[in-house]
Amino acid sequence: MSLTASNGATVAKAPEARYASEGRLHGLDFLRGVAMVLGVVLHAGVPYSRFDSPWLYRVPTPNPAYDLTLVAIHAFRMPLFFLLAGYFAHLQQERLGASAFFRQRLLRVGVPFCVGMVTLVPWLGSMALVDPTDLLAFLKTHNVPIPKGELAPISFWSLPTYHLWFLESLLSCYALTWMLSLLGRGRISIPEWMDRAIEAGSLFVWPTALLAVPGLLWFAGSQPGDGVPFLEYASLRQGPQIVCMSFAFFCMGWLLHRNRRARHHLAEHWRPFLLVGLLSLVVLLGVRWQLWRHHMQVSPVQQALGELSEAMTAWFLSLGLFAWGLRALDRPIHWASYFANASYWLYLIHLPLVFWIQLRIRSWQLPIAVKFLVCLGGVTAVGLLSYHLLVRNTWIGWILNGRRSTTPRTA
Repeated sequence: MSLTASNGATVAKAPEARYASEGRLHGLDFLRGVAMVLGVVLHAGVPYSRFDSPWLYRVPTPNPAYDLTLVAIHAFRMPLFFLLAGYFAHLQQERLGASAFFRQRLLRVGVPFCVGMVTLVPWLGSMALVDPTDLLAFLKTHNVPIPKGELAPISFWSLPTYHLWFLESLLSCYALTWMLSLLGRGRISIPEWMDRAIEAGSLFVWPTALLAVPGLLWFAGSQPGDGVPFLEYASLRQGPQIVCMSFAFFCMGWLLHRNRRARHHLAEHWRPFLLVGLLSLVVLLGVRWQLWRHHMQVSPVQQALGELSEAMTAWFLSLGLFAWGLRALDRPIHWASYFANASYWLYLIHLPLVFWIQLRIRSWQLPIAVKFLVCLGGVTAVGLLSYHLLVRNTWIGWILNGRRSTTPRTA
């Protein structure tokens, strides 16, 4: 099976010949690990910020430094992750075929999601009942109905997913591409104009800015909060914002892998993409700082600037980092490969550990910076130690990362 386009976006060779030379993409693997671990950093800092997410407790005097850090991470982390997921998805589907690829993804993503929904999610829910004062205050602020007396039954689609929401989004992306491949008898036809648009955008920075325009519809910009209302992704019934964001960046990664010229152009021009992304991030943080100073109120002009800068940051910073990853770490580095594999396990188990540590240290008379570091360090240490001793060389490690091999692999 191979995908071809009249403009020569891909080379009509057997999949084995086309992709055998790629080996393991160490730079992209490393970026994927960084995106995972930044989620731990984000969650460790939520109690000390005004970040708009339901949490077990909040400090009475949040620090703007944590707000800016969390906004910066949130602006590009998940766009980058889904961009990488789409890239690796097309690579593996070309190697394995549509059905074999989908079965592999069900094992690596579907099994952890289902296991997490019956283990981690109840654990998180039980911890939320220990002291729900701050959590109930958040729900009341957001006009979420709070049952009194007996708890009302929860429908299946209203079940919370917590941090596992991204696995559900990934499964949806994989299922859609699998079905499209089956409908196309093993191929997903891409119009020639789309390939040319991708190539033009990868060669020149500003044509790609057009891709940021739809981002205005999918992000809440610099409004008070984290950019996407928590109910959009905290339950099995995901809202259109998170679905559109996930699939848009997944598709971009998919298209970049099938279009070699676009990928080459992007790798050659990673600096301007990264520069535009960083400048957009600075603007976004400036608007967020104004929100903080003026009690979460800004002018319509500042609001529009915040929305545009967030969309631009999401596209350009994720594309710039992705392009850098194509060129970086072109040789095996043991610690980078280990980190990339361990990050998946670390992210899966981190949130219960974050909640547990934060609840234990909430009454400690320590600066919030120390509490943040204690939580982050404790979660990371437990996560990495458990991975090394209980996961890496076991069937759990095989499910999460595939069989360990001394020969180069790609994903």
